[in-house]
Amino acid sequence: MRFIQTKRFSPVIFMKDLPGKDDYFHKSFDTIDKDFLKEGNFIVDENWWRIQKERCIYGYDIPSAIEKGGDEYVDGVDAIWDGNDCYLKDLDLLIKNRTVHITGDHYFYLNFWKIKRLIKELGRKDISNPAFTSLSFDNFQVRAMMFRLKKDNMNCKARQKGFSEEEACVLGKKYLFLKNSQCVIVAGLEMYADNTMNMLLRGIERLKNTQFYEGPAKGGDRQDYLKSKHKRSEVYKKTAKGNSQAVSGLSPTYVLLEETGIWQRGLVRELTEFLNPSMQAEGIKTGYKVYVGTGGEMDDGVYDMKEMFYNPTAYNLLEFDNIYEESNTKIARFIPAWKFKIIDEDGNSLKEESIKVILKDRDSKSPAEKYRAITQEPLTPSELFMIPTGGYFGAHISQWCNERMAYIANHKEAQVEARYKGKWVNSKRWEDGVVFKPDVEGPFMISEKPETYKVKDANKEVIKDREGNIKLAIYENLYRAGTDSYDQDEARTSSSKGACWIKKGFLNGDHTYNKFVAGVVERPTEEQGGAEIFYEQVAMLCIAYNAINLIEHSKIRIFDFFKAKGLHNYLKLRPLMVTANWTDESKVSNRYGIDAATKPFWLKMLRDWLNIKDNIDQCDHPMLLDAWAKFRYSPSEARYNCDNTIASSLCEVVEQDEKELTIETEESKNKKYEFLSYRIVDGRIISNINNRNRYAYTN
Repeated sequence: MRFIQTKRFSPVIFMKDLPGKDDYFHKSFDTIDKDFLKEGNFIVDENWWRIQKERCIYGYDIPSAIEKGGDEYVDGVDAIWDGNDCYLKDLDLLIKNRTVHITGDHYFYLNFWKIKRLIKELGRKDISNPAFTSLSFDNFQVRAMMFRLKKDNMNCKARQKGFSEEEACVLGKKYLFLKNSQCVIVAGLEMYADNTMNMLLRGIERLKNTQFYEGPAKGGDRQDYLKSKHKRSEVYKKTAKGNSQAVSGLSPTYVLLEETGIWQRGLVRELTEFLNPSMQAEGIKTGYKVYVGTGGEMDDGVYDMKEMFYNPTAYNLLEFDNIYEESNTKIARFIPAWKFKIIDEDGNSLKEESIKVILKDRDSKSPAEKYRAITQEPLTPSELFMIPTGGYFGAHISQWCNERMAYIANHKEAQVEARYKGKWVNSKRWEDGVVFKPDVEGPFMISEKPETYKVKDANKEVIKDREGNIKLAIYENLYRAGTDSYDQDEARTSSSKGACWIKKGFLNGDHTYNKFVAGVVERPTEEQGGAEIFYEQVAMLCIAYNAINLIEHSKIRIFDFFKAKGLHNYLKLRPLMVTANWTDESKVSNRYGIDAATKPFWLKMLRDWLNIKDNIDQCDHPMLLDAWAKFRYSPSEARYNCDNTIASSLCEVVEQDEKELTIETEESKNKKYEFLSYRIVDGRIISNINNRNRYAYTN
């Protein structure tokens, strides 16, 4: 399907549908001032303006506006024809009898709003009315879907698609047409909010020769705030840098969140949580949010964008089929680079031709330039969210991590990681084990619960407790832990967190092996309990998985915590076997942990492991994949996303240091069981069953 004779959608601009010749619409906007209006020496074609207002509210129909053909909406795939009726699947829109209806906002945009756009005759950009394009048709139909379905929207897009100009128009129309409306432009960086606000102010200023113009109220014409004189409508410009409550206190009709990919990590979702209650009343949705993110304009905010993009239902966003790549998941809205790249005279995107140009341009670039080109002009969502290649571990490993993250995001069966909270079986005796319960807000990221076996007595009978529950235990030497810890409760100058990851070794060919199965990445505030909450979470993982834990020995507090809790046996002694060739004999008195000076060697061990693609392809944790792909390391420069990478590299050190150890059960040791008895040795609680293995209930 393609649009035809689209100038008809702009009758005021192209079809000579104009008011009487004496109406001051024919004057230049900059000749209309307060004195002109006060004198009243003008004529208004009231009937014409009444019709225009109705079109701007209810929309406009053009007959015979589509035909079969084109490659943007593929007939039989994207556009389903039934006689002269055409159903656009992605927009859930039925076009009856080839008559296309554009929304009131779209009509206002095409016929009255001014934008900065390419003027082919001039060979440059200038201020003019926008032309109809298939992309703008899609955009305004999606905005109508929001109100019809009572949902918000996220636009993840390629660069240079004109969204800020369109959104400025939408905000301007609400300001001009809706009494007492309250609209907000909010961005993580002021420059992006300024840009859209300036477009809004410019557009309204150029409506002075229309009957839609509304002058500002006294004091309501600042650069960050606009208030209309009669309708009392408002537009706010806000910057949310570090402030999740930047829009608190308002009751917005419409909020535009600009360039969310460069916001601080977590800020988009936090601000959304504060906004939601103010955008509904008596259970009815009263306000709408639009999130915009652009390829190539991504930083820490990409984490929020990606989470929301691939889980639109959880955030009440419009959801769409991922028609751009192999996928069985729903996504938020994606606008690929080929849309509005090359268009025909009616504004239809020429998909095949555009893609050829984009790919040819990529192939002509260096690797670094090619990456930027891909993220700025993505053809698939996975390309938009790509992490930079060429980090510490090499371009190929970064690319494998990108591919694995994309696969997980697009395949529900691969989304096996879940969030849990942990609870001690016996809060007074942690060795009794941990129970993990599903909780979307929980700190633990788990893809596999611990492997357990049934405990038997000397007669090889299964041991049961008084309630008849079978006793389960965790294999010894099957799991290992690595922890990147910290001593200070508050990270005043850093966003780093504590991280602990659990890696599973080889049990037998019937079980998964050589993969990361659980982790926790946290930095609780002092109000939440501080560093000791993180240490307790690390202890939960170590006990639940019966994993010995390797930690950098300069992080004193976590060692003191483990020792105070009698958990010495979960601390890894200095790994002398693998570090013997790295440094001279350590002079440090701490018998546990590892010397930070050997960090380059930990990272090399992890790099060797990552160099096997199968290892990356069985990783179920997007946070780890993201960390490996982005990791940079230089002792004299800033390090990026170290916590997860360092913790996982320490798992590799333990793996290599203990690779000669066999996976054991109590039965394999041929030892007589003593039922949950303990003894005190040098002030430590030691099980009579074995030094580290603990019976644990797991669900």
